[in-house]
Amino acid sequence: MSKLPTIGAVAKQAGVAPSTVSRALNGGYVSAELKQRIEGVMKRLGYSPWSTARNFKLGKSGSIGVSVENSGGAWFMQLLMGIESELRPQRHSLQLGSLDLDGAYDSTLVSRWIEERRVDGLILIRAGKQERPLVLAAKRVKLPLALVAPDVDFGYGQVLRSRNAEAGQDVAEHLLGLGHRRFAYLGGPKGSLDSRDRLAGLVEGLRSKGIAINPENVRFAARYDSESGARYAAEWLARGRGRAPTAVFCGNDSLALGFMGALQRAGVEVPREVSIVGFDDVPEAGLHWPGLTTVRQALRQLGAAACKSVLRAAESERGDAAGPQHFSTELLVRESTGSPPTSRR
Repeated sequence: MSKLPTIGAVAKQAGVAPSTVSRALNGGYVSAELKQRIEGVMKRLGYSPWSTARNFKLGKSGSIGVSVENSGGAWFMQLLMGIESELRPQRHSLQLGSLDLDGAYDSTLVSRWIEERRVDGLILIRAGKQERPLVLAAKRVKLPLALVAPDVDFGYGQVLRSRNAEAGQDVAEHLLGLGHRRFAYLGGPKGSLDSRDRLAGLVEGLRSKGIAINPENVRFAARYDSESGARYAAEWLARGRGRAPTAVFCGNDSLALGFMGALQRAGVEVPREVSIVGFDDVPEAGLHWPGLTTVRQALRQLGAAACKSVLRAAESERGDAAGPQHFSTELLVRESTGSPPTSRR
């Protein structure tokens, strides 16, 4: 296997000292003729001028850390694509850490990133009370921090989230327009600020038309997963077709798809017997039949903005950030919503 070219090989081919090559790479003074010669040798040898030496000199790692409860979610993949789109031109690498990868919470890896300054900035996804020690550690060392959809106001870091309450109002308007009057909401964990804001928007949208949602029809699941949606389907079925809500707004697409799949296996027709709305617009939402009506989040833009925030703060060597950023959503109407059974002849 051939060895990768080194800075010494570049120097030898260019007829200069390695320190001269290093000076050219790091913005120091060299003549235009010499710089051109060095760049020509680098290109010919295939030498890639990684910024390791410069980062070491400046006390930088050249990496950005991203931490999430579990990196397997489809919605997170969209965020990650946005983050990577910002990192690539900056020649920064990405370090990914799941806090609950195997069913047991463990923040040791991310703590080490912070304490040992292994990253130049940190992006925490859906940070809650358990992540407070991580946020406090980042604040203590003034590490740039971005918080995407946090469940706690930590008072530190750049906060980025979607306009969840407005999205809930859009869902209410859509379902009311179809003629629904019996509504249910299935959110993620009760501690999730996103879940509560989406419910608040739904409630406000219904209230504006003189309709109230029955508190018995509001549920919060332990997780944003399809299994929780399937468990709620059993509850919906136990109510009986005549009493069960005719429209169910779920806090994310995993809940909605799990709910819909379980109902279909039980012989319930969607949307003839119940309309279902999700949130996120993961790829599966459009592949399922019937296609899932859902709220599309600007996930890639959220990820890109979070990354841009920590890179900017790292460059200026400031750990604080500006006020929160809010991103608009879009209601995508597909086949999982229709008029309620009572309105059909």
